Amino acid sequence: MLELRHKLVLVTALIYSAVVMALLVVGVLFTNGGIWQFLLGCGLLFVIGWLFYLPSMGFPPNLVLIDKETFPRLNGIIGRIAAEIDAPAPPIMLVSGEHCALGLIGLRQRPLLVLSQPFLLRASDEERVALIAHEIGHLRDDAVARSSVHRVAYVALLRMMRVLDLFPCGELLTWPLRKCKQYLDMIRQTDSFQAELNADYWAAQLAGPMAARKALLRFTNNVTARTHPTQEIRLKAIDAMPLNPPTVVLSAVESSELAKELCQWPHVMQNRESEVRAEIERENPPQSQPALRNRTT
Repeated sequence: MLELRHKLVLVTALIYSAVVMALLVVGVLFTNGGIWQFLLGCGLLFVIGWLFYLPSMGFPPNLVLIDKETFPRLNGIIGRIAAEIDAPAPPIMLVSGEHCALGLIGLRQRPLLVLSQPFLLRASDEERVALIAHEIGHLRDDAVARSSVHRVAYVALLRMMRVLDLFPCGELLTWPLRKCKQYLDMIRQTDSFQAELNADYWAAQLAGPMAARKALLRFTNNVTARTHPTQEIRLKAIDAMPLNPPTVVLSAVESSELAKELCQWPHVMQNRESEVRAEIERENPPQSQPALRNRTT
C-alpha cells in the first residue's frame, strides 16, 4: 500500500496538469468552433498524454535473462531468499558491470533483478546472500512501486514547467511548480534513504549482521549520496541489530554449483549471441554484388 504522502505527490501532479488543461480549454472556448475546436481538442489530448508519458526501458528479451534450465542453482538460491523475505522471485539478469539493482521495467512495470557477476564471483557465500537479499528486500516494502509513482510525478512536473514557460508570465506560473518540485525531491530522497535501510535489514536477517556489514563495506563504494544514506549511517543501523544467526546458509554443493554457473555465464551469452546472429544471417542472406566489367575505350 502506498502511504498518504506518496498519494499526495501523484495528486499534486494531477492538479497541476489540470491547470494546463484549463488553459487549453480556455483557448478552445475562445474560438468559433468548427475545425479549430477539433484541432485544439486533439492538441489537448496530445499534451496531456505527453505530460504523463513515462519513458521506460523495454523489458529485456529472454535470451539475456537467467533461465532456470541453464542456471538452476542461481535461480534456486534466489527463490529461497525471496521465499524467506515473503516476496515474489523476480526475473534475473547478470551484468558485467559492478552494480546490483532491482527495478520495475517496461510498460507493464515488471520487476527485474540485476546482479553483478563480478560481485558474486568475488563475494563469499554469506555476502552473496546479503547482496541478493538486499535487492529483493526492496520488493518487500514496495519501494520500487513508490519510486515509480515519484518518477511519474517528477516527469509530469518537469514537462508542465516547460509548457508554462512558453507563456509570457511563465516564470510566475512555474513558481508553485518549482516549490512542488523541491518538496518532491525531499520526499524522494527521504523515502529512498529509508528503503535502503529497510533492505539492509533484510540482508542482515538472512545473511547475518556481520555478512551484511562486510558486503556493505566491499560492494557499495560507488553508490550516490542522493539516493543512498552514507555508509556510516548504514553501518550504524546494521550494528544496532541483534546478532541473530543467518536464516539462509548455502551448502558446499550449492556454493560450488553457483560458482560454476557464474563462470560459465559469459560463454552462455556469447553462444546465444552467435546463434541469434546466425539466425539473422539465414533469414536475411547477404545479396551478392554483380561483378563490375572493365570498360575499355
